[in-house]
Amino acid sequence: MNKSNKKSRKANPEFIKKGQAERLQEFFISKNFRSRNAFAEAIGVSSSSINEVIWGYKLISKNLFSRIKRKFPDADENWLLNGEKGEPVSNTRVAEDQQDYNRNEEARLIQQQSKLIDQQRDTIDQLIRQIEILKGER
Repeated sequence: MNKSNKKSRKANPEFIKKGQAERLQEFFISKNFRSRNAFAEAIGVSSSSINEVIWGYKLISKNLFSRIKRKFPDADENWLLNGEKGEPVSNTRVAEDQQDYNRNEEARLIQQQSKLIDQQRDTIDQLIRQIEILKGER
């Protein structure tokens, strides 16, 4: 099997996150919560925990789902996490997708920080040159 076929079979974390965000919002609305804050309070988590999923920063964690399940025993883990009814979701697959996403996000942040450090070094060099020029004018 060639590499491109392998990649196409792997779940896309961005797609999963978007779907989880939509399903989580649909779930709390179906339970008659008018706000994310009210839902978060009802299940005993911070509103930022809910917002991070809704805004696509994180996937639904085991801890978050267990809090939802404790308050709402009818919550379907497979539907919330996978968008499918029936068989339980593979926690391994979700965890692997989250790890892949985290690695990519970490690499992006490192690259961003490196660029910022280079810009700061350039600024420092410019300031040093300006100081030397000013010292020479005295």
